[in-house]
Amino acid sequence: MSDLVGDARHLSPSAQEALRPRCKPVGVHQLLGEVEQAAVRQAVLEHRPCDVGLGGQLWTRRLVDELITKLYRVRLTEPGVGKYLKR
Repeated sequence: MSDLVGDARHLSPSAQEALRPRCKPVGVHQLLGEVEQAAVRQAVLEHRPCDVGLGGQLWTRRLVDELITKLYRVRLTEPGVGKYLKR
């Protein structure tokens, strides 16, 4: 088994390139710019959902997504909303 696992330096440059990860760095796929993110953050900190025309008293990821959709016509997944909230 150890013969199969080795170092890729003996491969051609094109083969080495094919083995490199293709993921993009964190944050490259952001749908909201810094200004939009700051506006959402400010709304969540300073208002309740019912103050901005949404149902409920406490912010949830679903309600934050509804706010983003209402303001910017962009839909995010719950994990996506969570990532924006962590920033």
